[in-house]
Amino acid sequence: MYVYKDNDIVSSSIIKSGAWEAESSINLINCLNFYSKKKNLSNKEITVIDLGANVGWYSFYLGYAGYDVISFEVSSINNYILKKNFCLNETINITIINKGIGQEDEKCLLHHPSVNIGNAIILCGENTNMKNKKENLIEEVRFTKLSNYIPYLSNKNLAVIKIDIEGSEGKAIKSGIELITKYHVPFLLIEFSLNYLKMQGTDPKEFLEIFEKNGYKMNTNSFFSKKYLSIDELLKLPPINLYIVYIKFLE
Repeated sequence: MYVYKDNDIVSSSIIKSGAWEAESSINLINCLNFYSKKKNLSNKEITVIDLGANVGWYSFYLGYAGYDVISFEVSSINNYILKKNFCLNETINITIINKGIGQEDEKCLLHHPSVNIGNAIILCGENTNMKNKKENLIEEVRFTKLSNYIPYLSNKNLAVIKIDIEGSEGKAIKSGIELITKYHVPFLLIEFSLNYLKMQGTDPKEFLEIFEKNGYKMNTNSFFSKKYLSIDELLKLPPINLYIVYIKFLE
């Protein structure tokens, strides 16, 4: 697959080790295998949403395993690499959408730092007036609500949503909880960073309460560890990947 030559953490990891977040990638495959057996479905009948696809590690990793993948990537330069990777892997069932998922339909600014260029920060509303750093690459981008895709997903078996969008996870969940609960999405893999969430105007405690109120349990080990953590425990942790499980699906 194509990656950035340098100045990008995800790309550097893929170049050096052949993977990005290898443990989480394996955990996703395990939960999808569990889902396919429980629902008696083939891999190609199962859909995964990748919010914040970056250069496409998760999307193509799961696509190669035979799953139907919908990749959202708001950055035009990341999206360019995604599409180049798609051209290398045309037999894989991946839909690439060059939009971000937020709380509403709007235009925002995306700031790419000079170091770790694929990792961008979103500025919307009043925050777009923040002084621009000269070393940053800035682009105008479009956001839409995840709930807008409810009709499109009505005939799909949506098993997993992975979200890594640098603090905008809160906005994505607020706009998407209707979709998540409507289709009883059993597995969510979400980056959880207190500082990033607060920077984007989301209260981390309220963010976690959304999952708790809708029948989900959370931990930091795997989808099946059953060592679930309370909201207070999670609020004391450094940035992590959260494994979020719709608990009734495991019963």
